[in-house]
Amino acid sequence: MLPKLTGFEVCQQIREFSTVPIIMLTAKGDDMDKILGLEYGADDYITKPFNILEVKARIKAIMRRMQKREAAPSVMVFEDLKINEEYRRVLVKDREINLTSREFEVLELLASAPGKVYSREELLKTIWGEDYPGDVRTVDVHVRRLREKLERNPSEPRYVRTKWGTGYYFSGIVCKMKRFWSFLVKSLRVRFFLILFITGLFSCMIMQSAILTNYKDRAIEVKK
Repeated sequence: MLPKLTGFEVCQQIREFSTVPIIMLTAKGDDMDKILGLEYGADDYITKPFNILEVKARIKAIMRRMQKREAAPSVMVFEDLKINEEYRRVLVKDREINLTSREFEVLELLASAPGKVYSREELLKTIWGEDYPGDVRTVDVHVRRLREKLERNPSEPRYVRTKWGTGYYFSGIVCKMKRFWSFLVKSLRVRFFLILFITGLFSCMIMQSAILTNYKDRAIEVKK
């Protein structure tokens, strides 16, 4: 037991400023404790006694998920909606929307593949983990809260939509030019070639200007 704060409170405070992976190792094995731990932002919840090999496997699985997140674009832009994956921030018309850790993860997963339909079971397994004791209604609750925070009219959602009888999907047009320029800014190689291209372009313009000037001077001399 922690001296001043509970493990849930520590996890919640860490999530306010960091996305570092968190695994709870605890003697509290009740279903409600597991649900609270995951809801407060833990990536996994392991009860004592535990097998150290299982803990290592879970750590590796979380690290793989983190690597996939880092490989993806850090900012996704869909018209008025901006999703900053690195800082876990969401803005609608430049107004920041406060989302819980799970709400953000649901939005991030759906937005990473616009148009792809995820079943409630897939979302529950991917985001909450295979050992999550809750049921698919947890997904419905989080989607409803997402719509209330993001949508102008939650009953007619613009972004997070329902595929009846199947699941949920994200509907939005990626602003590819913004992502393209974001890629240019981040890529050192592209920036290097861009500098060379601009330098070469200016050199050609200067040479062309010098040639035209020389041609005009010669034409004036011929007239004289």
